[in-house]
Amino acid sequence: MFVDPAGNAVGRLGADGEPEPVGPVAHPETSLRDALSLIMTDNNRPLLVAGDDGVLGIVPIEVIAGALAHGNGGGHADGAAERGAANGGHA
Repeated sequence: MFVDPAGNAVGRLGADGEPEPVGPVAHPETSLRDALSLIMTDNNRPLLVAGDDGVLGIVPIEVIAGALAHGNGGGHADGAAERGAANGGHA
């Protein structure tokens, strides 16, 4: 993750080894449905979950869709960030 001097995420290393901009950003309180919407409106790029202490995780669409499919529609992005990290995602 690349951050600016203030600690805000501004980019990440892409699969091809080249820097790429950060995808959509959400706060930990963002609902999973809203998080899914953010990802879908940004070409399905992974969601960056950021709190007051910085980046909490990067969550791919599959993690959020899976949580919603298992009846966790009331969940929040911070939980998805934890699941993403546990399932091999970035944290």
